[in-house]
Amino acid sequence: MIPLLANDAVVRDAVRALRKVATKATGQLLDALLDPDVDPRVRRRIPRVLKMCRTQRAANGLLMALRDPLFEVRVQVGLGIKQMQDESHVTLPQEEVFDVVVYELTNGRARWKREVASGSSRDASIPEPPEPAPAEEETVRGLAHVFTVLGFALEREPLSIAYRAMRSADPGLRGTAFEYLEVVLPPRVRDLLVPLLGHVKPPARARARERGSQELADELLRSSASLARPLR
Repeated sequence: MIPLLANDAVVRDAVRALRKVATKATGQLLDALLDPDVDPRVRRRIPRVLKMCRTQRAANGLLMALRDPLFEVRVQVGLGIKQMQDESHVTLPQEEVFDVVVYELTNGRARWKREVASGSSRDASIPEPPEPAPAEEETVRGLAHVFTVLGFALEREPLSIAYRAMRSADPGLRGTAFEYLEVVLPPRVRDLLVPLLGHVKPPARARARERGSQELADELLRSSASLARPLR
């Protein structure tokens, strides 16, 4: 049944059938997902099956797949973990999540442009979000994935608002978002991520130390109504 995920004509039926046995077949599904020789269409679609398992075993396997060579596979894995966490109590080790983010911002980043531009790995069965300006497309999609992954280890709502604030034209909001990211991100992640978010005037480090993550999160939550919704 797993190879049928590559067949656009029957993929919906294949996903439904595999979801019924996913808990018993988690190992086989993960083996296929983690095998780079398996058809990329299959690897992109397996997270749509595994996200229904809502088990720690499935979550741990999906975390490993966040280092897949193909960006589009990593995106679907990230969305699968997000839904799994929304609907269950699975957790992921914070330091391992940060390791994945560092991988994405270094090794993985080289694939953002190539795959988005060529469309070679696009899954036709999954609706595409509205496209940003071509010059920004690769970075916007890559950073959206990075913030999805960060949400596995950090409080998701203020993190999402911080991402949107950093992309806004309001220097005050951008400064608050910068402060928040400076507080909650470890230096190894922050130093790679913040330069990709555009120009921002950093606040004095003393001020950033004085304001805790909860105070900054509350300020971001109050400002959320003035921000555009995220792409996904």
